[in-house]
Amino acid sequence: MSKDNITPGIVDKAIALISPRAALSRMQSREALTLYGFDGARHTNQRKMVTDRDARNDSRHEIDRVQLMREARDVEDNFPIAGFINRKYASHVAPTGYQCATGDDALNKKVENFLNEEWFPHCDFYGRFNFFELAHFAVTSTNRDGDHGWNHIASPDLLQLQPIEADLLGNPDHNSVSQDYVSGIQLDEHGRPALYKLYRRVLPGGGYTFDTDVEPINFIHFLDPRRVVDYRGVTRLASAITSVKDLRETLDAVRMQAKKHASITSVVTGSNGFETGAGDYDAFKQAGADGGTRFYESFGVGKTYYTNDGE
Repeated sequence: MSKDNITPGIVDKAIALISPRAALSRMQSREALTLYGFDGARHTNQRKMVTDRDARNDSRHEIDRVQLMREARDVEDNFPIAGFINRKYASHVAPTGYQCATGDDALNKKVENFLNEEWFPHCDFYGRFNFFELAHFAVTSTNRDGDHGWNHIASPDLLQLQPIEADLLGNPDHNSVSQDYVSGIQLDEHGRPALYKLYRRVLPGGGYTFDTDVEPINFIHFLDPRRVVDYRGVTRLASAITSVKDLRETLDAVRMQAKKHASITSVVTGSNGFETGAGDYDAFKQAGADGGTRFYESFGVGKTYYTNDGE
């Protein structure tokens, strides 16, 4: 048992005075709630004990999956390194162009003209992005949220793609699991996806409302399952989310210290008296040969610069 759950609370002690067996059962049941999830979804650095039961798609697992998705979004929004790495990864993985290679030059030209001029620029159901931008979002969203989807919508003119973020597949506020349903995916009698249940966000105020059911033939589900029994994906940050948050807190503390010291030097004595800088680095400037002013932060990396007296 983890330290947090093995320590009896006031209620546990009161129950133990009357029935030690009931108190023990209560503590064991509370501990069981933490046996099947992810450590990164907990607000503690305690690791849970390894269980001999395999409950991969139970409610505890799905609740943790949603919590990790929210944690990963927060990390990407507020920890620049995580956001940069995810976008850089997508820039190397997502396609940026298309070249047809059927072996027939005339056919290649027709296909490329149609895709590049007609479909790629207009395939987004919401009319905001082209195909390659949607592909970039699919990669970053799958890494961050755990999975992503494209719903095929046949318009009068051409087939369009409706991007579905992870929290819109099933209602994350009411995660439920049964023999034939796992977090937005309806299963048939053999455990195969039969319907994808899509939701829309309620604006303003938040929350979710049911939108439509989509058959698997009309839905592309992007996910990187860790096991073959997984129906929903988990963020790639799941195993390191606690460490990433700890690192972010450390870097934030270092940044605050750097700003504190930079503010002290924002007013320095120059050759013409006091010069007040508008920002943390404005004090560190140098007059160029052309009479202009250069700032140290714009100088090259790996070089050493020497200043004159009073600068």
